[in-house]
Amino acid sequence: MKPNNLISFHPETCLAVIIDPRLSASSGQLRALPLLLKFGISKFSTIPEWGEPCQALLPDSSYTKYYPDLSEDCIAVFTSEKLERTQRFTASLFLDKLSVGEIKKCIYVVDQENFRIRRSLRPLVHNANFYYFEEIFKNFILRRSKKDMDFPLKDTYNIFLQDLAYRLQKILNKNIGWSHELFVYDERTVNEPIWDWLIKISEAYEESPTRDFKKVAMSYLKPLIENDYAIKKIVAKMENVYSKEFRCSCDYIKQQRVALRALS
Repeated sequence: MKPNNLISFHPETCLAVIIDPRLSASSGQLRALPLLLKFGISKFSTIPEWGEPCQALLPDSSYTKYYPDLSEDCIAVFTSEKLERTQRFTASLFLDKLSVGEIKKCIYVVDQENFRIRRSLRPLVHNANFYYFEEIFKNFILRRSKKDMDFPLKDTYNIFLQDLAYRLQKILNKNIGWSHELFVYDERTVNEPIWDWLIKISEAYEESPTRDFKKVAMSYLKPLIENDYAIKKIVAKMENVYSKEFRCSCDYIKQQRVALRALS
């Protein structure tokens, strides 16, 4: 795990807790994941509805379901009070692994300070170092801004999108203030992950029995982006370019990307 002094683990329990209210919201439940990737924490667990699309869009991440069957140096667990009450498998499985040394360090990202593991009498923070996600994010931004790194987006705490905006402002030679402005598909952006995202989503759409592009795209984007207006704008852009410029074909997107790369 990469060293950082924004998060530390309890010296006895090897546990840290990050509080992010988005875990109980309708979107942005995993917006903290890209920042944890910056800290070298790539393995994460949560419900499949959030975990599987996030792993597809963030290839540096490694998703596991609520069945921790391997030894890990460090894993991040995203959950909430509601999930802990309603899911068949409790996140306490990770604490059991931690207690016997099969997991060396564990970060829980939860929705509230009073979050309790099922059947526990005390909040999890009583046995952990705990932090608020927005404070960690702001401190990270402050540190990077001292190195002349700009974080221009006004509508997200997702550091993956902020880094993308920083690059695209230079590539496109324009100011970018909103997440939906990132999704420009032409020869200038052909090497950027927005193309990978469109390919992943169009592949899922073409394999989906519902054949509803908006529904599929939202299922992929919602866990990572906390702004519902931004999500709708991004989905509309993706659907428009998919249908009008790429002939409703994922294979055609891939072909066009290869052709544009050859020209760049």
